Amino acid sequence: SHIGNWDKSKCLRIGHRGMGNSVQLGHHTASRVENTVASFAAAGAHGADMVEFDVQLSSDLVPILFHDFTFPVHVNSSTGDCHELRVQDCSLATLRSIKAETAFLPPENKKTWARAWRDTGVSHLDLASSRHKSPAMSPATSSDPFLFPTLEEVLKSTPPQIGFDVELKYPVSDFDPADVCLTYFDINVFVDAILDVVFRHAGDRKILFSSFCPNTSICLRRKQGVYPVFFLSDINAPGYDIPNDIRCASLQEALAFAHSEELAGVACESNPLVSEPHLMDDIIMNHGMLLLTWSSTNNKIENIRVQMDHGVHGIVSDSVDRIAFDDKQK
Repeated sequence: SHIGNWDKSKCLRIGHRGMGNSVQLGHHTASRVENTVASFAAAGAHGADMVEFDVQLSSDLVPILFHDFTFPVHVNSSTGDCHELRVQDCSLATLRSIKAETAFLPPENKKTWARAWRDTGVSHLDLASSRHKSPAMSPATSSDPFLFPTLEEVLKSTPPQIGFDVELKYPVSDFDPADVCLTYFDINVFVDAILDVVFRHAGDRKILFSSFCPNTSICLRRKQGVYPVFFLSDINAPGYDIPNDIRCASLQEALAFAHSEELAGVACESNPLVSEPHLMDDIIMNHGMLLLTWSSTNNKIENIRVQMDHGVHGIVSDSVDRIAFDDKQK
């Protein structure tokens, strides 16, 4: 079991989507296209112990990497009309056929950006999200698709010394769109499809699982005992509303749930922990749980240092290269 082998004296450096968020306006812009083998390998080369990414299923039950449940596509390039498509409604072949929309990019970036996408030439769907923008990046190759790489592909192609923090993207009724929640895959089908790929292709790679969905966390823990499971919590994150599910309602409830289900620990939004460092001590010492943190707060060195000083076991950051650099200077 990887749980018993956890080195609690070390703070893991975990790259968010590899080298960081690369496509969302208003956020850190990474030097590589997020959620690609190229980004994961670059994170490892910059000192990351692990990389974090979201996994969900295509309509034909293939585990794929993608953050959102939906994505906008152009249906009429002449008018700019677009629609939101749900990932769960699209087969892998359909997802792979989507082409990049580059009209919103500066002219000097269009050619490079277009090359970063896999274009099979069989679809008229173009990504249309205004959230996407072009960072200064080395484009992915044709064998390293920008959108929707499969979990199997990244397990086979990413250097084995780079661990994976695999977030299972299962909808939670209090937070996610109702039409997604009401029609999503059976939770056992969802979890089994992902576990099957992991157990067939993980080899000796270090892996941990995480989820915001309490029931998904339970399934992961009950169905296997090899890889640690963390309950994700965004309590006190900006815009947070108190949910109906008591397990998600407070940090104390999240800890109680994780303890009762024998999970390895919790992965918390870091801002409240940095503001009130005693919370980190309570989680680690009084509750005896492993603690991972995430959020844009982790992109600042001073916030990382506070967490490392209080014994946090892993920090998910868009700036993993800076975490590694700072760690080497100590």
